[in-house]
Amino acid sequence: MRQGRTAGKTFIPKQYIDYYNSPYTKSQLVAKALAVGEGATIDELVKVTSVSRSRVKALLSDMRHYKFIYISGWRKTTGKGRAPVYSVGNLPDEPRDNIKKRKSAEYAAIKHQVSEQQKRMQQISDRCVELAKRLVPKRTDEQQREVNRQYLNWISGGVYG
Repeated sequence: MRQGRTAGKTFIPKQYIDYYNSPYTKSQLVAKALAVGEGATIDELVKVTSVSRSRVKALLSDMRHYKFIYISGWRKTTGKGRAPVYSVGNLPDEPRDNIKKRKSAEYAAIKHQVSEQQKRMQQISDRCVELAKRLVPKRTDEQQREVNRQYLNWISGGVYG
């Protein structure tokens, strides 16, 4: 007995109604649930049909590929922001209405002020490094060891003498 898929036996719908007669029961359930309502989100379809979320997403993706459904709007959801509402038809998708978080003018002003302050601090730091290079005398390794010895002697109270 042969197992697996055979060539030419895949389900390729020509119209949305073909999902009603699909050999896959989950496709039938999702198609009927979507056609009955005025539109539904993925989570709503999962609740109504008891089909797994990943399968519903895959079916909706296929249906959108064949242009049988479109995004008719966006619904607020708890914790997730907004979810697309899918409806049967071949209309252009509804835009998402710039859902990106808008930065207030106050936040932008504070951010600008902080960046200016960081820029000034960097300039001061660069200037101090340049001054240190010019003020610190050039010493050989032997001279540097002598200076270090004197410093250690001074802070230890004469132990390194």
